[in-house]
Amino acid sequence: MAVIPPDLLDRIRRLEEEVRELRGRLPAPPADETEPAEQDGSTGDEPETPTR
Repeated sequence: MAVIPPDLLDRIRRLEEEVRELRGRLPAPPADETEPAEQDGSTGDEPETPTR
């Protein structure tokens, strides 16, 4: 198992906090009655896994 340096973990943590702060500044999207809300159990605080 690879060891992740603590300074890199700290940087990731700070970036996640910044993303949460910036998301909080966005206006709420309009409610769309045609699509059901996501019910995957996520709270929106977890970082999404990027797909490539």
